[in-house]
Amino acid sequence: MALMGLALSCSDGGLPGNPVFLKYESAGTGDSLTVYWAPVEGADYYSVYLDGSPFWEGTDTSITVPYFQVITLKAVGLGDEVETSKSSSEFLYTDTLLIRPQVEGFTFINGLMAIKGITDTAAHQYFFVFFAKNTDSLGSGISVEDLDSLWLYSASSYFDQMTAHRVDSLTSLPVVNMPSLDSIKFNLDSTYVLWYSPDTLGWTPDDYFLLLRADTTEVDSLGNLRLRVIYTVNKVSGLRWF
Repeated sequence: MALMGLALSCSDGGLPGNPVFLKYESAGTGDSLTVYWAPVEGADYYSVYLDGSPFWEGTDTSITVPYFQVITLKAVGLGDEVETSKSSSEFLYTDTLLIRPQVEGFTFINGLMAIKGITDTAAHQYFFVFFAKNTDSLGSGISVEDLDSLWLYSASSYFDQMTAHRVDSLTSLPVVNMPSLDSIKFNLDSTYVLWYSPDTLGWTPDDYFLLLRADTTEVDSLGNLRLRVIYTVNKVSGLRWF
């Protein structure tokens, strides 16, 4: 009898803990996210809230959702209710690079940025972005006066014909924006959205999307003008939320 009493007291204690998110995958055309979570022992059903509003209720352990700022998952059962929340900002990371325009560009390899000399790009089959007045001036430095005449280029038209890169201007947040151009007139303090596809077949879940902004200039110890580039990358490949 003592053992039975112990078992009853454990079951009366409610659910064993908060739900745990397991993984995230882009869905649709990159404008949706499939969220997976571990089953909670004793839960009768789950509820999903997007930005505080009810979105879904059921017994599955995954759900596909549109853009959100905060997703809340609730498990209900055993006279108890437990929940876990996650912000969409956790699917992104932001970093900075210093770039010498027309001399350096940056590559995007497996979700990470790296600086490359422009003259080295022809044999480099990755996403590549550079700043220049025109493609004939690649490999030469610029002065402060040249900043107003810079363009932002993706490299697909010049170095890697089998990779699709697109760039466009970003005007508002949040945004789900499919970039459409290979180059665009560059302005300091403007934000641009770029899309990297490892093939030429259009959007796939393996694609990456990122935001790019260069808003300050610096002069290094050798007198080289540099742009400070701030970029934000989706941690979930193929997800084009910002």
